Amino acid sequence: MVIVITVATLFADAGSRAAIVYFPDPIRDIVGTAMVALPLVGLLGSAALIGGAPLLADFYQEPRLTNIAVAMAGLPLLAALTVVPDALLQRRLDLKIRRGVVDPASVTLSGVAVIALAALGAEEWSLVIGLYVGAAINLMGAWYLARPLRAMGRPSFATWRRIGRYGRHLLAAHLLEVVEGQAPVIALGRSLSATSVGLYSMGDKLATLPVVGIARVAGEVAFPALSRLRDDIDRFRKAFLDSFQLLAMLSIPACISLVVLGEPLVAVIFGERWRAAGEVLAVLSIWAAILWIAELAREAFKAAGHPKRVSWNGVVETSTLIAAIVGLAVFGSITLLGVAAARVLAAAAVSAMSVWSMRAVDIVGFRDLAKAVRLPALGGAAQLVALDLAMRIPLSGVEGWREVFGLDLGPTLPALILFAVLGAGLAVYLLALEFAEPRSGRRLVSTLRGIAGAAA
Repeated sequence: MVIVITVATLFADAGSRAAIVYFPDPIRDIVGTAMVALPLVGLLGSAALIGGAPLLADFYQEPRLTNIAVAMAGLPLLAALTVVPDALLQRRLDLKIRRGVVDPASVTLSGVAVIALAALGAEEWSLVIGLYVGAAINLMGAWYLARPLRAMGRPSFATWRRIGRYGRHLLAAHLLEVVEGQAPVIALGRSLSATSVGLYSMGDKLATLPVVGIARVAGEVAFPALSRLRDDIDRFRKAFLDSFQLLAMLSIPACISLVVLGEPLVAVIFGERWRAAGEVLAVLSIWAAILWIAELAREAFKAAGHPKRVSWNGVVETSTLIAAIVGLAVFGSITLLGVAAARVLAAAAVSAMSVWSMRAVDIVGFRDLAKAVRLPALGGAAQLVALDLAMRIPLSGVEGWREVFGLDLGPTLPALILFAVLGAGLAVYLLALEFAEPRSGRRLVSTLRGIAGAAA
């Protein structure tokens, strides 16, 4: 059901968000056209969901889904109404309140609504209402902050076609991303069990944190910033390489920490029965450590006016993943770690494609990228060796260290030890940066403080 809503929401966007950010001033006519067209597309998505509700119920063999699907049909429209104000905020680089206040309020109040209604016996309807609460808060917050009506110009079919020529490739890429995200779940569900799907999904969510929390948030800022520099290739290239190095410095240590400590952390925090999810997390953290390259490259392609490269990257990533999963199925080797490894292979393929494409369209060459990533890669290697040695020798079996002087502390002691090791690993990373290039570690800490201060 969530997949259907996601697809309907993507069509409601249709690449318009990126087009509003990308096109140079004046954009009043683009905003006006999107303000008229997108709600209509959202209404079509809502109508399609209502019309297809019985088919969804038949597919899942659950009659109650008919009424639930009809009740959720308003979500694509709410999403469509949020696209333009969100795009204007991103274009203005005015995301502090949107991401720092509105988003947390949406998640919190939506969760409160779900819990309260479930406690009152609303069952599945509590989830439906919770989704509407979150969507409504996002809509009201975006409209209040962006004031899109003040930026409206005259809508026209010619402008809509202009938006479509740019946005269609991004729509295709987003649809492929949905396929890429669901293919492992479908493969595991058909070949193994619902338990395996749950274990994989948990590991996937945890491994996605560095990608969503670092790469995609950075991309949300990089895209409008780079779009303003697209006519000055030297400044564009410098800004991209600066972003590339900063993203590498943040993503690599976060992912390496999870590669080594993911399994024991999950086993300690969530319980031994979730250890397999920790194993998935460790493998998918390698995926995250590679994928950030493609994530940032996507923003560069969009900003440079090459959206077709984004869709081709989606084709490479999705086709590689499906081919790998089919190969596993042919040899009867569908396992949790096998499917996770298939995603690592897909990430490597799309990142390699991204590097080649950036050179092909003269954004940046391989040598410049290698130079930018050299320092964080050296720091990450030192961090990896230190963490691996610590977990193999003095801290082997730390998950079972639960007693002190005969007092059973439960998971508290091993959790504290693992978080202390995580902090020590990050310290090794910073020291390695300082050793390789004096003051680089201190510059990174200073940059992070500046980012935190700007977000406060």
